Amino acid sequence: MAKTTIRVHPKATDDWIVNEEGGREFGHYGTRSEALRVGRMLAHKRRAELVIQDQNGNLQRAKDLIWLARSLAEGVASVHA
Repeated sequence: MAKTTIRVHPKATDDWIVNEEGGREFGHYGTRSEALRVGRMLAHKRRAELVIQDQNGNLQRAKDLIWLARSLAEGVASVHA
């Protein structure tokens, strides 16, 4: 059975999309940190892999929990700043 992938990617600077790879779109979010928070929650609930695409098209698989924690902390800090 193939593992589900939850993908977080930008459509525009202020429009981040969370969707299931090749399927359902879960929503549009105004910031990267909001989209990451939702993507992380969905990936955890569905036991799925989380893949994040940056503004340049580079992909990062969230297997590295230290990277993900740092990424979320930076996003949360920018939202609360």
